[in-house]
Amino acid sequence: MQPLSVAASERLFFKRIFGSEERCPSHLKEASIKILRKCGGLPLAIITVSSLLASKDLTLDQWNRVANSIGSTLENNPDIEVMRKILSISYFDLPHYLKTCLLYISIFPEDYIINRKSLIVRWINEGFVQEEYGKNAHDIGESYFNELINRRLVQPWFIDHDSGSVVTCRVHDMILDLIITKSVEENFVTLLDSRELTSSPQNKIRRLSIQCGDGEPPALVLEESTSLSHVRSVTIFGHGKQLPSLSNMKALRVLDLEGCKGLENHHLENIERLIHLKYLNLRETEITELPKQVVKLQYLDTLDIRNTGVSELPPAIIQLRQLARLFIDLDTRLPYEIGKMQNLEELTHVNTCMYHMNFLKKLAQLSKLRELEISWDHYGTRVDKVSYAGILIHSLHILATHNLRSLTVHIMDEQSFPLHTWHPAPSALRRLHFDMNNNEQFPKFQ
Repeated sequence: MQPLSVAASERLFFKRIFGSEERCPSHLKEASIKILRKCGGLPLAIITVSSLLASKDLTLDQWNRVANSIGSTLENNPDIEVMRKILSISYFDLPHYLKTCLLYISIFPEDYIINRKSLIVRWINEGFVQEEYGKNAHDIGESYFNELINRRLVQPWFIDHDSGSVVTCRVHDMILDLIITKSVEENFVTLLDSRELTSSPQNKIRRLSIQCGDGEPPALVLEESTSLSHVRSVTIFGHGKQLPSLSNMKALRVLDLEGCKGLENHHLENIERLIHLKYLNLRETEITELPKQVVKLQYLDTLDIRNTGVSELPPAIIQLRQLARLFIDLDTRLPYEIGKMQNLEELTHVNTCMYHMNFLKKLAQLSKLRELEISWDHYGTRVDKVSYAGILIHSLHILATHNLRSLTVHIMDEQSFPLHTWHPAPSALRRLHFDMNNNEQFPKFQ
């Protein structure tokens, strides 16, 4: 690919910062030309530098400082090392908390599509999100994510056109290469592929990312001499046989096994020893039953068992007082005493027709719930289904007066669901989605 022309470079540069070429202040024109000359027409360099400048004051001193920090120009030396220097400028300009969040992305393989919500929840459970008075941790994490997007260090991949929010993202290969280098230098992440470790086994492994596909991991990581006693997170992109013994990882906070082939129930033996575990992702695995010992994980914050074979949660799951995020399949049965899970903030996906009337009433007790996804289908043959639906609507109304901000309702049996009776309007909701065919049933909020 040929470098951009001078005109095209200026168009890309000024549009990113000012919205158009004409809006560039005259006192910054000369500095802009100097910076663009050093970018050598490379789009990634131009986008990276312009995104950095967009977060700065519009002063000549600030812009000259950026121009001088680039050093060697790409005009006559368009090699990878100079490109890395341009990217490094943006990296070192980040505040500490954003550096940490960006480095964390190095756990994902090249070209991996990253789910925004999952990434933010992992940041929270790793302790990267700094608490602010009066603000929800998830909202703070969202602001971190948006800042990385604005600086063009993370690229949007799929955007929900209804809400305008980024659903998935990825990072450019050169940015990933940079943050992997920084992560290894700081012993922040240890990457393990089918050939070798990216850091010396003599170092304490803090965050382990296994990227061996379906192959065998190097024996080195499974030997007793390789200490996993300090590991805080383990992520596997491959096969369940690559999972190290859980009994050796007592400091573990994050265990992400999403999509692991061949992961079976016996792989979760000794999970009760992970007393600090906060995040457990078993999504899209062959797990059919949660071990009863999971209720001993008293710090567990997030549990994801979507697209597994788990049909029912153990009743004792209500003892997990810190559980804030629970993601299940439509046909997975929740415990009857759902109302005792007072810390729940996100719950999806609940088939409300599977439960007794009292269960629907107990939903209203989840006063911290921020996001809820439910379905109302043809399950069951109750003659009083309309009254059941009325109880559910009443519970949803109560939740909307507390902390509920996002509600998704899939209505397959519209005749038994009197949605038009819902009033007054849930004014605190930020997102309300009804998945239904008959729009005439939509409530006429005043």
